[in-house]
This record gives sequence, structure tokens and C-alpha cells, in this order.
Amino acid sequence: MKKSKMNRSIVRQALPMLVIASGLSTACSDEFEPAKKPSVIALAKNNLVIGETMIAYGENIEDVSYQQTMLHFQGIYMNDRNEAEAVDLKLRPLVDGEATYQGKTATQLRIHRIGPFSNPFSQSGRPGKFEGTITAVVQDDNGDVFVDTEPKSFALQIEPSVLITELQPVGAKCSAPALRALQGLSYRLSVKASGIEATKFVYKLNHINGNENIQEIVHEYNSPVETDTLGDSESIIFDMIPQDIQSYISVVRVEAYDANGNMVETALPISVHRPLEVVFNGKREMAQTYNPVPVSGCIPGGINTRVQYEESKSESRQKTVSMTISQSWEKSRGNTLSTDLLEGISKGQTNTSSLSSSVSEENQVIESTGIEYAQETTNELSTSTSNGESWDFSVSNAVENSQYQSQNMENNNSTSSTTSGGLEVSASIPEVAKVGGKADLGRGVTNGTSTGTASGSSSSSSTERGYSTGGSKDTSRSFGSATTSGKSQSIENSYALGQVSTASTSEETAVSSNRVWNVGSGTSMSETVAEGEDIARELTVETTSETTVSQGFSGLIPRGKYGIFYRQTTRWVKVAEVLTYNLCGLARHMGELQFNEYTWAPDLAVGLSCEDSVPKSNLPDAECFVPPCGG
Repeated sequence: MKKSKMNRSIVRQALPMLVIASGLSTACSDEFEPAKKPSVIALAKNNLVIGETMIAYGENIEDVSYQQTMLHFQGIYMNDRNEAEAVDLKLRPLVDGEATYQGKTATQLRIHRIGPFSNPFSQSGRPGKFEGTITAVVQDDNGDVFVDTEPKSFALQIEPSVLITELQPVGAKCSAPALRALQGLSYRLSVKASGIEATKFVYKLNHINGNENIQEIVHEYNSPVETDTLGDSESIIFDMIPQDIQSYISVVRVEAYDANGNMVETALPISVHRPLEVVFNGKREMAQTYNPVPVSGCIPGGINTRVQYEESKSESRQKTVSMTISQSWEKSRGNTLSTDLLEGISKGQTNTSSLSSSVSEENQVIESTGIEYAQETTNELSTSTSNGESWDFSVSNAVENSQYQSQNMENNNSTSSTTSGGLEVSASIPEVAKVGGKADLGRGVTNGTSTGTASGSSSSSSTERGYSTGGSKDTSRSFGSATTSGKSQSIENSYALGQVSTASTSEETAVSSNRVWNVGSGTSMSETVAEGEDIARELTVETTSETTVSQGFSGLIPRGKYGIFYRQTTRWVKVAEVLTYNLCGLARHMGELQFNEYTWAPDLAVGLSCEDSVPKSNLPDAECFVPPCGG
């Protein structure tokens, strides 16, 4: 079946010419009929679960870029509830190349994941059996279609499965499970059990929550459930991508168990990407050739006149890695003990007594005609007593311990080496050219290491006690009385008699007592042990490489002719694509990055003269293939 596109085009154009030449009026079909039509001859497995890889074997199907292959399923699907559905399904497989089936060479066709998020044969999603034909359809980029007109019949059993119904970041609204995951986002995973009454779901994932190993999460129920969700009560965050890789693959595995221990499972390898990504396909394309430019003057020829043109290109790369670690070593030890003891008793008493008395008597005789008597008595008693006691007690203890240990070792090595070599190869063809090359390489390494050990401990203890007591007593008393009497007599007609008598007595007694006991005790003890280590480590690795490429060209200028050397520059380009991914994992082309490299080619142009017309170069004219163009 291998016929190139050029051969097919020739056949399509030649047939009408033959019809016209023969004068026949028959119509010519534009389709090319191959000698053998494509077909599907067998399935690797006749029972699958949703999400499993499907392998088929075919004949007359090629793995070429200008052809696309399709598998057309037509028949009846009967689910486990005896409900029938008509099937008319087209799936595009990957052509994996040649494989051996029953001792014969066949083409292996692979459907990466059947489904993968639903049952493609049934709207109900129930397990069941497909019975019908699988037709191979091949179409090339010219529009030619090749179909198997006699497809074989197959039976394919879809067993109980676990369907992934949701995989998206928390808060996203994706119409289908995400095709790719993004680093650093929290995801939500929902599944549905089909054909099994599940009471337990086991999730196994890697590269999540900062752990690259497989983590297992179990959800159990008391009664059968159909659906379950991961990510509501726990966080599922895909790890950040290391700097030295473009992306990584995380495996999502889900197992569903019923009450009897029967299990069905599915697995989803999903790639984790950055939101913005630069993808380079590794190809280098010729982007532009520039106009040849003369690089020498006009050289006259002679007998055996051979001229030579040489250019060299040098590239030097140097890489230095330096690491320094510094750590000191120290050891000290000290003990401190301090004890304070205070004890005292203080007692005081004060007694105060006061007694006063006064008597006053006055007699007065006044002639009057009347007599008047007056008497007044006053008594006062006051007593107060105050007693008090107070006690204080305090205890304080403190203990502190610390310990550490380290080691110290020092080792310094210094090694340097330089290797230089030269390779020069030259080949010449008389009157054409000579090419030569040379390469040099140098490298040096310096290494230094110093290590040490330190250990130490520290402890501190402190004890303090104190007692305080006091007492106070205050007693005060006051007694007093006052008596006043008076008599007055008056006799009219210039005769009167009066007498006044006054007596006052006061007594006061005050007693004050104060007692204080002070008892104190304090102990402080401190022990310190410190050990330290200082490690100085220095490592320097230096690598230097230098490559020199020399290009030579030699030619012969015959006698009576003139020659000029030309040089033409060629621009090569490496193209990288800039992609962005949305929350649902869909990629979008944002632009391209171009990386240019330049090479050159020499040429010797020979002519009759340089005065009338300069010899023209044999190099091709300037042309641009990949923009931007110019220069």
C-alpha cells in the first residue's frame, strides 16, 4: 500500500489523458483505490473497563504523517439491565507501528483510554456488551478516503467501572474533567461507581501536598453509595514543578469496594503544568540566506597559483561552583552558688498616760434684792481597742539544663588539571577547496573541606524562701467630768451677795503595742557547660571548555584569470511556542520565541578580468524562509 503522494497525483492526472486519447466517453473517478484496503483483524482484549487502554490490530494501515485513521463502531449495546441501545461511534486511534499478531506482522492501533470519563457505547453508563462491526477508515491530506467494505464483527464487554465525573480546581466551572492539572492549586475529584454497590472508596495519588510519594485516602460508608468526592474535607494540591523540568506526571488511582470485598478500579495519569509554558520542539530550521559578500581583493592567476581562505570560530564556556560553610568551635564551663539568709524579730510597745485637774472658786458679794441658783453637770467616757496580726510566706525554685554536641574535621584538597588536544583534519580537491578543523578543551577543579565537632550542656537551679509576720495592738481610754454651781443673792437698796465655785478633772491613758517577725531564706545555684564547634568548608569546582572550529577553502586560479573570495551568511532559527493553560487544562497559543544562530560558507569566483566586470559568486541569491527578514 505504500505509495507516495507524488505517485497518486501522477495517476490521477494520467487517467484523463488516456481517456481523451482513446476517445472513450467513460467518466474517471478522482479517488485512488489502493491494492489492499485497510481493515481491523483482531482485538487484544474483549473485556475492558472505562478508562482502560484498548489495543486493536489492523492491516494495510501505515504510520505516516499525511494519513489519519478512524475506527467506526456500528452495532448494538446491551447493558446489564437488558436495555438495548444502537451504537454508531467513531474513535481515532494512535498508530503505534508494526506488531506481531498470531505470527503475522500487523499494525498496532491504540485508543489511549476508552471513554475516558463516560461509557462511549451507552447513555446510561451501565456495564454491558457491544456486538457489531469495527470498520477501519483511512483519509489522507489530499481528501482521499479508503474504507474497509467488508468489516469484521466483534464482541466487546464493558465491565463494572469507576467513572471520573469531575476533576477541576476548587471554584472552577469546567464542562468535563480537566485534561491537565496546574501546580499549586487545590483540586476537587468526583467519581461514580457503575455496576457495583460501593461502600468504600480508596484514592491513591502522588505529587500532592508536598509529598512525591503515593498517598492513600479512604472514604467509607455504612450503606452503598453511587458517588463520592475527594477534596471537600481534605486538600488536594499538586506540587510545584522543579525548575529543571517542563512538567511531571501525577497518577490518580481510584478503587471502589462493595460490602463483600469485590473491587473495581480506574487510573488517570495526568500531567501537571505551569500556567505559562515555553515549549521547544528541538528542531533547527534554515531561516534566511544573505547575499554573498566579497572578503578579498582581486587575485591574479598564474602557473599553479593556488589561493587559500580560512576562517575560525572559537567558543569558550566556563562554569564555576563555589560553596563555603563556616562554623566555630568553643567550650566553656562555669558554676555559680549563692545563698542568702535573713532572720529578725522586732517588738515595740508604747504606753501613754495623762491626768489633769483644775479647781476654780470665786466669791463675789453684791448688794442686791434677789437670790438666784444654777447648777450643771457633764460626764464623758470614751474607750477604743485595736489588735492586728499579719503573716507572709514565699518559695521560689528554678532549674535549667541544656546540652548539644558537634564535631570538627578539616580536609583541604586542591586539584587542577588541564587537558588540551588538537585534531586537525584537512581534505582538498584540486581546484576546489580545502577544509580543516581544530578543537581544544581545558578543565580545572578545586576542592576544600573542613569539619568539626561540638557538644555542650547547661543547667541552672535557684531556690528562695521568705517568711514575714507582724502584730499590732492599740488601746486608748478617756475619762472626764465637769460640775458647775452658782448662787446669786441680791438685796435691794445697795446690798448683794454672790458666790461662784468651779471644779474640773480630766484623766487620759493610751497604750500601743507592735510586734514584727521577719524570717527569710534564699538559695541560688547555676551551672553552665557550653561546647561549640566551628567548621569551615570551602568547595570550588571550575570547569572550562573551549572549542575552536577552523574552516578553510582553497582554489586554483588559472593563468590569465582573476579570482575573488566570497562569503555567504546563513541564519538558522530554533522556534519555541508560548502556551497558557486555563483552569480546565486547555492550552492556548500565545506566541513564539525565536533563537537565531549563524553559519557561513566561502566561495572562490574566477573571471577573465576585475576591471570590466567583477567575477560573480557561485553561491545562491539571498532568500528568507522564516520571518523576520532583513539585513
